[in-house]
Amino acid sequence: MPAKAESTEFPEEAEALTAKAQQLTTRHNIDAALSDAEQGTRQVPGVCGSVWTRRT
Repeated sequence: MPAKAESTEFPEEAEALTAKAQQLTTRHNIDAALSDAEQGTRQVPGVCGSVWTRRT
């Protein structure tokens, strides 16, 4: 969605697409945090966007 938001000529559409992308990212981060809490793990950002799971 971010690429689509950057490519549109309509400011309102770009704003809506950016807001939706932020909403989806937030939902994913919340879901990941809840899952980590249930499993006793923690997501640690790695190189090139990879994620390492570390037991806490």
